Amino acid sequence: MKRMNDVKLGMGYTMKMKNGKAFFILLFSQVIYSLFLFIWMLFSFMSMMMFDAPGWETNWGLLALFSFIIIYPAVLILAVIMSWLSYKKEKYRRAYIWDALPFLWFIPILAMIFYSNFS
Repeated sequence: MKRMNDVKLGMGYTMKMKNGKAFFILLFSQVIYSLFLFIWMLFSFMSMMMFDAPGWETNWGLLALFSFIIIYPAVLILAVIMSWLSYKKEKYRRAYIWDALPFLWFIPILAMIFYSNFS
C-alpha cells in the first residue's frame, strides 16, 4: 500500500502527494527557474549585440552560444513537463535529473556576471 500525504492548500482544498520532499523540491526549483526568465530576457536582448562584430556570419561558436541562450524557455518547459511526469510515475531520481536541466543555463550566466564584475 502506497503512503500518501495530505497537503492542505487552503480554502478547503487538499491534495494527496506521493513524496512530499520531492514535490516541494520540484516546486521550489521550478519557481526559481521561472523567475530566471526575467534575467533570460535581458541576456537574450543583449545577445543580439554579438552580431555587431564583423565576420559573425562565419563564427559558428557565436551562433551556438546565441542558440544556447535562446532555447532556455523551451528547455524549461520540457524540464517542467518531464519532471512532473516522472514524479507521477514515482521515478523521483529521474524527476530530479529533469528538474536540474535548466540549471545548465544558470551556471554560465552566473559565471559571466561574476567574471564581468570581478575582472
